[in-house]
Amino acid sequence: MAGLHTYYPFAVPPGAVELVLPVAESAHLCRSLRARQGDAIHAFDGAGRTWSGVVLRPDARALVMRVDEARVHTPSLPVLALAQALPKTGGMDEIVRAAVELGVAQLQPLFSERCEVKLDAGRAAARLARWRVIAIEACKQSGNPFLPHIYEPLSLAAWLVASAGQGMRFVGSLEADAVPLALFKPGVEIPAQLTLLIGPEGDLSPGEYALARRHGLCAVRLGENVLRVPTAALYALAALDQLRQRAWPPACLG
Repeated sequence: MAGLHTYYPFAVPPGAVELVLPVAESAHLCRSLRARQGDAIHAFDGAGRTWSGVVLRPDARALVMRVDEARVHTPSLPVLALAQALPKTGGMDEIVRAAVELGVAQLQPLFSERCEVKLDAGRAAARLARWRVIAIEACKQSGNPFLPHIYEPLSLAAWLVASAGQGMRFVGSLEADAVPLALFKPGVEIPAQLTLLIGPEGDLSPGEYALARRHGLCAVRLGENVLRVPTAALYALAALDQLRQRAWPPACLG
């Protein structure tokens, strides 16, 4: 959608005709994006509600927008969830952006044996806050009205226990017996949630693969070549997103 985009995570009464934006969003729109009276603007709350209209008063402390249209969006199903072992600095930022663009609803950062990133409580909280800001910016850029829930980092073992029963779970694998990520044929029912586990640089350890299998994860091969961590996450999420969007036969084939 053309125009300005802003985050408005507050309750809005039905039939509201104006929104007053918070200071941080107002300042960004006015000072960085040069918002002017009459500019098209779109607000979202991260939970599927959006409002479209125009800027009435471009105040850097409290921008006012007129609401011309309000919508409630339906989330895509099945739910996509990503459990990502923490990659090197910067890699997780890239993954968060891609996950938002592809409509991931849940994102769980993980510590695994070969993770090079070590976070104490303070650094983990700072990284989590950063990832949430990146997710908001990615929603603005992509038009996704749903912010993913980004959880506090967990150990792989703890996550395997906590996520039991949450739909079908996969692990991207370099093991010889991993199967291609082409699991569903036309007419086969897809589960309510699809969860993907991706390891760090250096991959999961043999013991971690064995643990994942014992917890019911299906080991899947991601392409013919060894992929970088962000590429692996993007590849697999795109494939799962296609599964939930599929229509058979494709319209182009009649």
